Amino acid sequence: MRTAILDDEPLARERLRDFLKRETDVELVGEYRNGTAFLRELTTSRPELVFIDVEMPALSGFDVIERMRSTSSLRPYVVFVTAFESYAVRAFDAEATDYLLKPFDAQRFARMLTRVRKLFARSSAPPNSTPDPKLMRVAVKTAGRIQFVRLDQVDWIEAAANYVRLHIGHGSHLFRGSMVALEQRLDPSRFVRIHRSTIVNVDRITEMHPSFAREHIVVLQDGTRLRLSPNYRDRLEALVEGL
Repeated sequence: MRTAILDDEPLARERLRDFLKRETDVELVGEYRNGTAFLRELTTSRPELVFIDVEMPALSGFDVIERMRSTSSLRPYVVFVTAFESYAVRAFDAEATDYLLKPFDAQRFARMLTRVRKLFARSSAPPNSTPDPKLMRVAVKTAGRIQFVRLDQVDWIEAAANYVRLHIGHGSHLFRGSMVALEQRLDPSRFVRIHRSTIVNVDRITEMHPSFAREHIVVLQDGTRLRLSPNYRDRLEALVEGL
């Protein structure tokens, strides 16, 4: 779960951070001292779970949630973290997932996280009426741990023998499987094959240049240059024109 912390108290942020470090299925995507910074980075951090204090300078926790819901389609799970019991009713009126009262212990934190995990798993499960759900995330093994990678964060995908390599920024992850099998599970409005060994996230494409022998070069936002085979050019152009 992509997780963000919003609290103006450094010690409170540190305590939450320490608890979250123990969880292998949680990725901390941002820490913020005020609501303005959190809202400014919302489209890039894209949290799925937010821990948020109530009383903060300028924007309260409730102000932040109201602005987020009025300006963005993102609906992360919200856990209010505060030293005041008096806000509990208002927090649940705001559809908070949970309410942690400072100081909380490890057991209370674990109960909260169990609740969030159940809700997250339920919302991520494909409906029974969908015979072939599109893949949203994959599990990859890294240094003996299992890491969950969201596919909307992937820039491009490369064939690697019995694996595929998921490129994300300057890093990459190996995922066991074939390009054909993976392509069938990807969202066709977001991912397109441009070569027999390459699939690209169309949102990351910035330019396309002619090359030799009818091939083209696709340039991504980070400067990565990929070959576009003539056999796949029509697919890419049709998808880009439809965006």
